[in-house]
Amino acid sequence: VTIVENVNLPENFNDCRLKKKGLVKRVQAFLAQCDTVEGNIGQEMDKLQSKNLALAE
Repeated sequence: VTIVENVNLPENFNDCRLKKKGLVKRVQAFLAQCDTVEGNIGQEMDKLQSKNLALAE
Protein backbone atom coordinates (compact mmCIF):
# COMPACT_ATOMS: atom_id res chain seq x y z
CA VAL A 1 0.00 0.00 0.00
CA THR A 2 1.45 3.33 -1.04
CA ILE A 3 0.75 6.29 1.21
CA VAL A 4 0.50 9.55 -0.67
CA GLU A 5 2.16 12.16 1.50
CA ASN A 6 2.16 15.16 -0.79
CA VAL A 7 -1.49 15.52 -1.64
CA ASN A 8 -2.14 19.07 -2.76
CA LEU A 9 -5.51 20.10 -1.41
CA PRO A 10 -6.92 23.54 -2.07
CA GLU A 11 -6.38 25.96 0.80
CA ASN A 12 -10.11 26.26 1.37
CA PHE A 13 -10.67 22.48 1.46
CA ASN A 14 -11.48 22.40 5.19
CA ASP A 15 -13.77 25.41 4.82
CA CYS A 16 -15.63 23.60 2.04
CA ARG A 17 -15.98 20.48 4.18
CA LEU A 18 -17.32 22.51 7.10
CA LYS A 19 -19.74 24.38 4.84
CA LYS A 20 -20.93 21.07 3.38
CA LYS A 21 -21.49 19.65 6.86
CA GLY A 22 -23.38 22.80 7.82
CA LEU A 23 -25.55 22.59 4.72
CA VAL A 24 -26.28 18.91 5.32
CA LYS A 25 -27.36 19.69 8.89
CA ARG A 26 -29.58 22.55 7.70
CA VAL A 27 -31.21 20.37 5.04
CA GLN A 28 -31.81 17.63 7.63
CA ALA A 29 -33.40 20.20 9.96
CA PHE A 30 -35.66 21.47 7.15
CA LEU A 31 -36.67 17.90 6.28
CA ALA A 32 -37.51 17.26 9.93
CA GLN A 33 -39.67 20.41 9.93
CA CYS A 34 -41.41 19.18 6.78
CA ASP A 35 -42.15 15.85 8.47
CA THR A 36 -43.63 17.71 11.45
CA VAL A 37 -45.78 19.94 9.24
CA GLU A 38 -46.92 16.93 7.22
CA GLY A 39 -47.92 15.16 10.43
CA ASN A 40 -49.83 18.23 11.65
CA ILE A 41 -51.65 18.53 8.32
CA GLY A 42 -52.62 14.86 8.54
CA GLN A 43 -54.00 15.37 12.06
CA GLU A 44 -56.02 18.42 10.96
CA MET A 45 -57.40 16.51 7.97
CA ASP A 46 -58.46 13.67 10.27
CA LYS A 47 -60.22 16.17 12.56
CA LEU A 48 -62.03 17.76 9.62
CA GLN A 49 -63.06 14.35 8.31
CA SER A 50 -64.44 13.42 11.74
CA LYS A 51 -66.41 16.68 11.90
CA ASN A 52 -67.76 16.15 8.39
CA LEU A 53 -68.88 12.62 9.29
CA ALA A 54 -70.52 13.90 12.48
CA LEU A 55 -72.34 16.62 10.53
CA ALA A 56 -73.50 14.13 7.91
CA GLU A 57 -75.23 11.95 10.51
